[in-house]
Amino acid sequence: MLINSQISIAADKKDDPIFCIPTKDSPPLTSPPKSSSSSAQSANDKGKLMELFEVQLLVLSCIGLDILFSVVELIMTYNTESFLPLSTHMSLLRAIQSFTGFTLFFFLLEICTLMVTFRGEFFVHVGYLLDTTIVATCVFCEIDGWGKEIRMLNFLRVWRLIRLVQSMMNEVRNEHEDTRSVLRLEQTKIKEAVAEKAILQDSLKRELEARRRVETMLRGYKDEVETLSEALKIAAIDVAEAAQQQLMEDDGVFDEDDEFFDDGAEGKKKKGASKNTFVVNSDGTFEKK
Repeated sequence: MLINSQISIAADKKDDPIFCIPTKDSPPLTSPPKSSSSSAQSANDKGKLMELFEVQLLVLSCIGLDILFSVVELIMTYNTESFLPLSTHMSLLRAIQSFTGFTLFFFLLEICTLMVTFRGEFFVHVGYLLDTTIVATCVFCEIDGWGKEIRMLNFLRVWRLIRLVQSMMNEVRNEHEDTRSVLRLEQTKIKEAVAEKAILQDSLKRELEARRRVETMLRGYKDEVETLSEALKIAAIDVAEAAQQQLMEDDGVFDEDDEFFDDGAEGKKKKGASKNTFVVNSDGTFEKK
């Protein structure tokens, strides 16, 4: 219940650096001083490495195991009646002491690494200051020969668990936002595709209408050409007939003093020979025969 209440409190403090760690794609909690571009980039990379979700999970696991083995060591130290043989009991106790010594060294190494990485920003982080105080106290008590009771102070480092849970929630929330962004992008693309489809359909409709108008115009031109062709044929026939009639009239006029004027058979023969015939072709031209 205590952890759940603390988590609910941390949910309202997601922007607090104590209760929130960055994800893989986010920058570290604090940024190193910008002395130079290369050193700042190196410190930033180290900060990202130390604040990774996996690293924080490893540290939290070591804290839990340290508390567990410290409790076991206290029980084995103050419990004189053991169901194990004395040699086994002492070997197990030494193994537990070695592990708790390793975890203490690991915590000290982590604190030093964070201090070197974040420098001045490290000392304004409340959570890291709390960790530094607890680890320094444990180291001092370990050197001075105190008991393992001081290791129970690691319970105060539960803020890392709250921060880890909050970071997981933030990561899930960020993934959800990314999914929603992708969905909105796809919806925008679909709307653009629908609009483009409507434009293409309208363009196709106008193209079909223009094609129908062109076909109608071509049929009109064809009808006009046929009409003009018929008119030309009729005009050519009329001209040919008029020319033929004019020639016949010209051939029928004779002078009385003309030596060829004769009403006999010879004169008729000449008249018949003088008549001309015009033939109209299919293309509107005519020729004299």
